[in-house]
Order: sequence, then structure tokens, then C-alpha cells
Amino acid sequence: MADAKLDSKPQGPKAFVPQDFAAYEERRQRDPEYNGFRLIVRRKLDAHGKAALRDLAATKGIDLTSRTSLNHPHATNQNRVSSQLVYLSRSAKAKKALGSIVGPVLSKDVDTHYIQTTLGLQVDAQGLEQALRIHKLAFWDGLNLKNRVRAVAEMDHLGDILNGMQGGFTLFMDTWKKEYRCGEIAPEELARYFQSYQPGEHWLHLRRRFSIMEAGHEDIQVKVRDGFRELADVYAFATWSPENDHLFDADGRMRR
Repeated sequence: MADAKLDSKPQGPKAFVPQDFAAYEERRQRDPEYNGFRLIVRRKLDAHGKAALRDLAATKGIDLTSRTSLNHPHATNQNRVSSQLVYLSRSAKAKKALGSIVGPVLSKDVDTHYIQTTLGLQVDAQGLEQALRIHKLAFWDGLNLKNRVRAVAEMDHLGDILNGMQGGFTLFMDTWKKEYRCGEIAPEELARYFQSYQPGEHWLHLRRRFSIMEAGHEDIQVKVRDGFRELADVYAFATWSPENDHLFDADGRMRR
């Protein structure tokens, strides 16, 4: 449901206004007359994504790529635009490195732009959402994370990262209702989460929401930037890389 990068020159993120969210109300989701309004939002999201790419490369040393979702009804979004997002995921170089070790069959999934661990910013009729998500089929990252936190010290490290996050992020699994508020997650709660979490079956979500009023505030650009920085710390902890390999044992066999 995502399209290629927008071709326009990178610009600084512009503020969101109440009209931006009205285009995703149910009565307008199928209406092509609102494609132009949604294109304006898409460009704002694209600017946030490109700003995050530059910032995370400079502050976290993470190389990602950015994509935006379609602003018009199409078969890929069930002919309904209920939300739009920009998301950051592995660069082509990083996908190639991962694909080279998981084999030719799995590398086809690795090469997609949506079966990934993503950092995203989404607009819908209710407001703005910022999130890290591990796709349920991106088991290479989910399993890498689950294997890493089998060690008590690593579980504690992840707990410290999550509980150090600011601004109302919550951790939850797939479509389950139980949520864990960052800043308040007890060690035993995090342990239970990963006992239940099954890479290849469950999505992992770490998100926060802004109301329409909050999204229109003048400091939203700073909050989004800082939120991506915090999510990037979780991304670096969780995702497979040659430097963060908890997916394979010393003999090159996948650990399960």
C-alpha cells in the first residue's frame, strides 16, 4: 500500500492543520475529490520522513530509506484511504546484507519494502500516530529480538530503553488489548510479553498518539523528531545487522 518516494525536493516539515485530518473521515475515504487534500498531507509526511532520515543518520548512525503511502483510492488500499503514513525501513544496502545470509527463498521477503521493521508517522481522522512496528512476517527481526532478550541482562537493557522513553509510548502485541506503558513496564511484564510473542505470527507495536489539537501545535516537529530518535534506539536493539546478530549460532544455523 505504499508508493515510491516523492520526487519533490526535500523541505522542512510543515505544521498539520485540522483540515488535514478531515480527508480521512469515513464519508470521504473513497471520494477522489479529496485526493488533492490528501496529497498535501502526503507531502507533509514525506518531509517528516526525509527530515528523520537525515537526523537519524547524523545522531544515531542509522541508514534507512523512506516511503509514503498512496493518497488516492486504489486496489492496494481497498479503494479507501482511511489513513496515510510515511515509514522508514532498511536501506537497499542493509536489505542486501540480510538477504545474502537468509538464502534465496527468504531474501524475496527481505527485499520487500513492507515486510520489515518500520518507524512510521501516520495521519488518520482522529489524529497523528508515531510507531515502531515489526511486521509479523519479518521474523528475522522478531526472532533476533526474542533471542537477544533471552539473556537477563539484555532484557533489563531493553526495559531501560523502553522505560526511558518520553511522551506516552505504549508497547503491545498484534491485535491484543493489553498495553504496556513505557516508563512503567515492570521486568516481569516484559518477560511475559516475550514469552507470548511469536515472530512470524505476531506483530510487535510500539506507538504513541497525538490528538488533532496536539498535532497542530507548533512544537509537533520537535516531538516527532525526538520520538523517532527514541524509536531508533529500539530499532537498533531489535533488528538484525552484522553487528547485532542474535539470529544465527556460531555454526551459522538459525537459532529458534
